[in-house]
Amino acid sequence: MGYSLQQTCFLRMHRAIRSPITLFLVLSIGLVVVTARAFHGEWIGGRDIDWFIVAILFLALTWRMAMNRWMAFVALLSWYVGASVFIPELYVAFFGGGLALGIGWFLLFALLATLPVIALPDRFHGARLPFAVLLVALSPIGAFSPWLASASLFPSLRAWGLAAAFVVIVAIGFSSRVSWRTFIAACGALTLSASVFNGAYHLPQLPDEVWGIQTFEGRHPSDQADWMNRQHRIANRVIGDVSAGAKLVVTPENTTDRNGLWESIPWLHAATRVAGQAQVLIGRQHDGMNYLVDIVSGKEYHGSVPMVVGMWRPWKRNEHYPMRIDA
Repeated sequence: MGYSLQQTCFLRMHRAIRSPITLFLVLSIGLVVVTARAFHGEWIGGRDIDWFIVAILFLALTWRMAMNRWMAFVALLSWYVGASVFIPELYVAFFGGGLALGIGWFLLFALLATLPVIALPDRFHGARLPFAVLLVALSPIGAFSPWLASASLFPSLRAWGLAAAFVVIVAIGFSSRVSWRTFIAACGALTLSASVFNGAYHLPQLPDEVWGIQTFEGRHPSDQADWMNRQHRIANRVIGDVSAGAKLVVTPENTTDRNGLWESIPWLHAATRVAGQAQVLIGRQHDGMNYLVDIVSGKEYHGSVPMVVGMWRPWKRNEHYPMRIDA
């Protein structure tokens, strides 16, 4: 008995929906969405651990459905695209950019997703995910690693938390070797344990006497008198904050763009007023470097980890922020 055109279309759609490939593609799209929400909230919109739990569960389900190298590539690419959605926004805010920036990021994602697929044959399919995680663990691209998301499920455990997070990644990588019943039970146990750990953890709160200053001053004036007036205005605000009870004041990274006599003049009075009462660190940008300077002692504080991609430039003599793991 033949089928009508409507029945034929319905049967084909039904088969397509039930197809593992269709389900995998739907999960991959969902992985992009949930990881984008989780990491955008972590870096820009405010931390929400529930989205990290959902992102890890989506990764587990998507990876379990990835049965060959091409599906593994799509799963990894989906994670990278979603998890790194915040980076172009921050990069453009600091350094500017356009279409070339977006193309460059996508090519980087494609390369990172391709290397584990090429390096390991199909018989080591389960090891591709841990290998990919280790590949992106180092700065500056580690900011969107699945390891970071997994580690957030075990806050305050430090090294043990990192170890537990990597165990989760390895378990996800080899999840296709267990039954669906075991897989679902493990996902439930992971969700429960993450909820317990995060429910018992409270983010540390800065004491009331620690103040951060936001100035919204814009670019430094080219006119010498205007530049000096701005420095005096910010210095006077710092003095007022210390008088109000602040014990530690940190200004933005580009508070001053000079190093030497011209910088010391407007801050000399402030240093005299706050000495013995508070520590004031001003952000200095000079010779392509950003760091903090104590206005009383003159001690410089350099960052231990460079800003994502933008400042790690080992090929340059200046404007390079080295890895200072021992800092």
